[in-house]
Amino acid sequence: MRFGTEMNVRGFNIFAIGASTARIRRAVHALLDDAARERPAPADWVYVNNFAIPHKPTALSLPTGRAPALQREIRHFD
Repeated sequence: MRFGTEMNVRGFNIFAIGASTARIRRAVHALLDDAARERPAPADWVYVNNFAIPHKPTALSLPTGRAPALQREIRHFD
């Protein structure tokens, strides 16, 4: 599992399975929390309406932590 969290390549997944009494979920969460602490926080991603093609929203990458502020500001337009 640790090796999987250290892979810096897109397209790889980690799959964990075990008996329900093995507490796999707790162990995986602890390992992923540790791995996340060692990496920079990812950008925020939001989807906004694409007026030209409504069924294909536009994805916007925002600096880490900025999505909630954008959401609050957009609510002022209601």
